[in-house]
Amino acid sequence: MPRNHLRVSERAPLQVKVGFDLNDMTYTGVTRNISAEGVFVATVDLPKVGDKVNLTFALPGNSRQLAVQTEVRWIRERTPLLNEDEPPGMGLRFVNPSAGDVAALEQFLARRDALMSEED
Repeated sequence: MPRNHLRVSERAPLQVKVGFDLNDMTYTGVTRNISAEGVFVATVDLPKVGDKVNLTFALPGNSRQLAVQTEVRWIRERTPLLNEDEPPGMGLRFVNPSAGDVAALEQFLARRDALMSEED
């Protein structure tokens, strides 16, 4: 399972339901973490690395649905040794998100960072 170890931004924990379209079918999953560049989606419906996946979800505190095209960068398949902390799923990179989606994501991450620094 190759992963991109050259991440530019930190991943923030996030668990929200997502829908995604793949091969003319609609599936669901749950995010586990998100950054400005991408998201991990826990799901048993796994595409292939390199596939384009259209993802829809709403960020906490924002009723607006984000609809972003993503590219599958890596997958984690279900194995007997996986535990709940490492569910099957896929690492997705955002591809050309709209300015509105970028702004909503940046606002969410900034709010989250501010909350985390207040807890320290």
